[in-house]
Amino acid sequence: MYDQFAVLMNRGRKMTVTIRDVAAHAGVSSGTVSRVLNQEPGVNERLRGSVFDAVRQLGYVQRAAKPRLEPISEVGFFLVVLEGSEGRQGVAQFWADILFAVESHARKAGIRVVFRRLLDMEVDSASAADQISDLNLSSAFLVGPAPAEAALSLRRSGLRVILIDNAFPGWEGDAVLSDNFGGSYLVTQHLISLGHQNIAFIGGPRIDVIPGTNSVYSMAWRAMGYREALVANRLPLQPQLIENCNLTVKGASEAVRRLLDTKLPFTAIVASNDSTAVGAMQALEAAGVEVPASVSVVGFDDHPPATPHLPLTTLVVDTNAMGQVAVHVLKQILAEPSFPHQTATVPVKLRIRETTAPAPRH
Repeated sequence: MYDQFAVLMNRGRKMTVTIRDVAAHAGVSSGTVSRVLNQEPGVNERLRGSVFDAVRQLGYVQRAAKPRLEPISEVGFFLVVLEGSEGRQGVAQFWADILFAVESHARKAGIRVVFRRLLDMEVDSASAADQISDLNLSSAFLVGPAPAEAALSLRRSGLRVILIDNAFPGWEGDAVLSDNFGGSYLVTQHLISLGHQNIAFIGGPRIDVIPGTNSVYSMAWRAMGYREALVANRLPLQPQLIENCNLTVKGASEAVRRLLDTKLPFTAIVASNDSTAVGAMQALEAAGVEVPASVSVVGFDDHPPATPHLPLTTLVVDTNAMGQVAVHVLKQILAEPSFPHQTATVPVKLRIRETTAPAPRH
């Protein structure tokens, strides 16, 4: 940019000419000289000529500043994928949206995201750290239903681990979560406000034989939100109306068929995510049960695996906000590695569509 203004210094000159010298010689300010040399507008031709004359007469040389080479930080984005992931397209899209958000906000902060996909059959206390041993990283996002031992293994390897959409009892680290409890409470309250009292719940994989006890952290909190809403409204908690599944459309359909086989009355279903909501609607339709005239159905995430024939009432998880918050936490850690661990919760929003209606009158 400055080559047209640069001239060779006189061989005998001992002192370097500065921009102030040029300004004094031309009778203008240093700012005016800078604007002229950078070809900026706002300086009349007479003053431009005076500056150019001073440059030539004084032998002023201005060189373009060398670009600053800022070190680029890197962070891992490790996605845990459940074995047999068919039927989980909505869940996969949810994680993909989080990855996109993390990458977008990280790029603005000058941070490079290194993606790696981990299969749950490989993620255990022995292999989690081994799978990323070739990466020279100081921090990483661990996304999806990672078992506790996987996260602890990564921490023992020296990584500062930030969990996204996951946590577990005793985790003394960083986590970014959607408001699973509050969202499930909100959507259950919505059904109660429509007059529903017998409300079923379709949860995720369970830890043991206790109905509604979920091994996936987010699903466990969604189950608790459902239960708390019933208790707060003095409605009975009916364990027979709680079914668990593997979070696939097929698994949810089978769970709802089991509910229908019990012959117990229910007029609404709280599904733990949108895939289970779609599976529930498919089972109800196959059984001749009309949605929402006979049974209302709600989901969670706003990421259905396919477009249902009725727009789904669900809770919207702001994946962009989750990515933004996650990168904010990371930036604090990069600036100060000893920054205290924190858990950030991103609010969710109820979006009422066409799968909920007032409870039918019998």
